[in-house]
Amino acid sequence: MTGGVSPSSQRTGVWIWCQGEPRPYHCYLYARRSFALAQQPRRARLHITASDRYVLYVNGTSMGRGPARSDPRRKSYDTYDVASSLRSGANVIAVRAYHYGAAARGEGWHSQSGNAYTVGERAGLWAELEITRPDGASEVFGTDSRWKLRPATAWSRQVPPLEGTFGSPEVFDANADPPDWMRVDFDDSGWSRAWEIPPRELDWFLLEPRSTPLLREREVRPTRVVTVGEVIDQEPPAFAYGPPTKRRRQSSLDVARLLAAELRLPLEHARAEQPEAVLTGDASAAEFQGAVVAGHGIRQPFLVLDFGRQVFGFPRIRLDAPAGAKLDLTYDQLLVDNRVPSRLPIADRYLTRAGEQVWEVAAYRQFRYLHLTVRSPDTPVRIRGISLNSYEYPAERRGAFACADPLLTKLWRACADTVYLNMEDTLTGDAWRERAQWAGGDPRQGIQGMYLAYGDLPLADRLLRTFPATDRGDGRLEITFPPARIDPRIFIPQHLLAWSLNVREHYLFTGRRDVAEDLYPSVQRQIDWFEPYRDNLGLLRDLPGWNWLDWAPVDLRGANLGTNIFYVIGLEAAAWLAEQLDHKADARRWRGIAQSVRSRIRRVFWNPERGLYEDSHHRGELTGFASEHGNALALIHGVSTPAQTERIAARLSARDPSLTPATPAYFGDVLTALLRVGLSTEALNGVRERFRPMLELMDNPTVWEAWGPFISHHDPITSDEQVATRHQMRHAAPRSLTHVSAVGAGVALTTDLLGVTPTGPGFQTCRIRPHPGVLDWANGVIPTPHGDLRASWERTDTGLALTADLPDGVQADVTLDRDAQHPQTLVVNDRIHDLQNPDPGLQRTPDTVSVRLSPGEHRIELRCGD
Repeated sequence: MTGGVSPSSQRTGVWIWCQGEPRPYHCYLYARRSFALAQQPRRARLHITASDRYVLYVNGTSMGRGPARSDPRRKSYDTYDVASSLRSGANVIAVRAYHYGAAARGEGWHSQSGNAYTVGERAGLWAELEITRPDGASEVFGTDSRWKLRPATAWSRQVPPLEGTFGSPEVFDANADPPDWMRVDFDDSGWSRAWEIPPRELDWFLLEPRSTPLLREREVRPTRVVTVGEVIDQEPPAFAYGPPTKRRRQSSLDVARLLAAELRLPLEHARAEQPEAVLTGDASAAEFQGAVVAGHGIRQPFLVLDFGRQVFGFPRIRLDAPAGAKLDLTYDQLLVDNRVPSRLPIADRYLTRAGEQVWEVAAYRQFRYLHLTVRSPDTPVRIRGISLNSYEYPAERRGAFACADPLLTKLWRACADTVYLNMEDTLTGDAWRERAQWAGGDPRQGIQGMYLAYGDLPLADRLLRTFPATDRGDGRLEITFPPARIDPRIFIPQHLLAWSLNVREHYLFTGRRDVAEDLYPSVQRQIDWFEPYRDNLGLLRDLPGWNWLDWAPVDLRGANLGTNIFYVIGLEAAAWLAEQLDHKADARRWRGIAQSVRSRIRRVFWNPERGLYEDSHHRGELTGFASEHGNALALIHGVSTPAQTERIAARLSARDPSLTPATPAYFGDVLTALLRVGLSTEALNGVRERFRPMLELMDNPTVWEAWGPFISHHDPITSDEQVATRHQMRHAAPRSLTHVSAVGAGVALTTDLLGVTPTGPGFQTCRIRPHPGVLDWANGVIPTPHGDLRASWERTDTGLALTADLPDGVQADVTLDRDAQHPQTLVVNDRIHDLQNPDPGLQRTPDTVSVRLSPGEHRIELRCGD
């Protein structure tokens, strides 16, 4: 097979589809392959992939869905053990394939004809079944012209795309396609034979096995009915009620717009009997029916359901209905006055067939609240259950954090929940709106949040290994994978400066040297790509692309403070990797550049009159704008001198109104900065003040992209024209409530409040450096490749006590604050150390005392007084 390598040695499978348009928009396809077996096989493995998505059935039973997003040049395929699903006699493999078909703007890898899962690909389906019979003989057969195909007609293709990265709304007519098409006894004699895509049209070069586990599916039910009411039906007359044969023309109605426009009133004329029955899924049923009321229009019933927490998956409805009733669904992450506000135009419609049926939305949705309007004024619709086929990464939460402040404990859990909702075949930036995989920016916190809450997962490997394929030939990586979401000429240089940081963190948390070695060339090429953009001062200036540093009016004109700090720490991260991997010359060169840029930052951006670093050096002078972002980064990464640090910390802790405030995406840096300079009380007060609204809005909270769900976002200042408009009110834009960029605060609670961070590859060594502030206690569990590390500290009558349980293979350097002006002793596992006298087992500074711990359980107590 030209352009492909199959997992079997016989390579029988070829790519198939319908002949015709290579990139059809919003196109579903049914595919079947019937075959007979003399006996149930001893072993059977089925390999499958598609452009873009598939759902697999074997003998009518759903087996799973996929594939993982991938580079078409190295297409990911999935493997299923199907031996127990096959039987002697007739068998069938059935596949529902789907092609997003976003409007093409060019073809191939660097085109925009793609989405969050694929890029530049034509429609295609590939599968291979390997069978070992009981006698040991083997047989392999795959997709070819013997497969039977039927383009689906149930899904209307006259719908607008929702968002370039994740598809279109669903308008599904259950009367248009046979519901039992995947069953063994279904008659597919009228279907067409598959078209074998010619080698010259193939977009796929290699097939690679999936490197992340298949997501698990389970049914989740709503916890309560929020409200029941009725709407005045605003649907145009062209949408006639009744069976499909009586409809005058196909609809192009925007269902989301209709639901948003309709008035929602108390239940008065429509019927909604026993609505709580939809929660149980048992034999009981809720009954809904509209009414035509003279002088009041057509009234249709609706209800709103609460799933109890943010969920991710496929909405499902079990019902008994007449033909032609319409069920409209919309979703959101929050309620406004008991109403689903539909901040994104996501809505789906189901047109019923007669009798009992189950509808499951084909594309997954992320939401907490579901709105359903039932449009059937002539005949009742009985709904036996509404649920969610939850789509979940198979990971258990190993990490934990708790402390004396319940709000901070709640924040950490909200961050961990937010990370989990974004774990698919990779870690996405936002499951609600984009579902895109980013190279930097969001993953800077999200990957660490995944390590700390769930441990070392294949998702991190997958995310990092994909991006080197986006190198355009000059070392510059794309900002998303696949790189199809935005104009390929545009990228975010600030995101790319974090690439070496992400690779270093991966090595620190996982210890996998092979991954670090594989990624090192991309680190080398990427960090060196910035060198030509240094100015005569040695600073990065006027970088090409979309310069972006948070949705806040940070001044990015000319040479920018935050950009250059990221350059310094990106260089230092690359140098650390170079030293670990024995590239000494690279390490020396990058450390030399970093030291030079660091000294230039101190000279150029510091304003001694204000006692702050300013954001921008533009046209030979500072511009007067300063931000929390830049000053927090200066504190964290040692750019500021001790004297500067004291002045900056005072301004940050006082919430200086002249500083551009950070959104949740960068507030984790502000929190870290204040904790590390000893202003723990001020740091935690800032967390409480800013995060309390989102943590108290609902139970089971998550963390948000912005400080509010409806908030105008401000672009960074990248031109002189923007200066005058930076404080103008803007139209409110919907902000995601499940955004991994916001989990940095939760990361800081583990790494800087509890105080545990890795310092050697794979947690061979780590640092435990707590910053208690006014808190009385904190404890946590940190997953490591060697096992779970447990740490806790608490205030005692005489000082502070810390316990640590280190798994085999992990050593820890514990550092505690000390008071050199007063007598203190350090008790390490019952051994007393007098801090007033030299002790070879300890390291001391005027402000701290440190001790190295070996694997095992330890208790350390810092006691004040005689």
